Amino acid sequence: MAISALSLAWIESVVAIGFALFGLGLGWIVAYVAGSAELVDRTPPTERGKLLGFGDLGASFLAACLTLLGGFLLNEFGPAALALLTGIAALLPMLWISRDAIRPGFGEVAGTLRSR
Repeated sequence: MAISALSLAWIESVVAIGFALFGLGLGWIVAYVAGSAELVDRTPPTERGKLLGFGDLGASFLAACLTLLGGFLLNEFGPAALALLTGIAALLPMLWISRDAIRPGFGEVAGTLRSR
């Protein structure tokens, strides 16, 4: 997702932009499904519906806010700045997850689907 977003700062061909946007969408949906699976895997059954609903609400609200911000950035700074900021935003969760992955006991949650 980050590579596709960052590539949009330099490519100019319509076909290449189409492939980059396809990669961006594919990366987004893979991340969204994986994130939802993690939420389901790490919460008790009685809380899953509320958590997934709240997560979807938050994602939709954030998407609406970032769409407005993206229009402003595109108008003020151009498409390259928007592509670079999008790429950086896509890298931040990866860095956060990488930081957590090196902690001892990461992923060991009792009573989840993994332990069944």
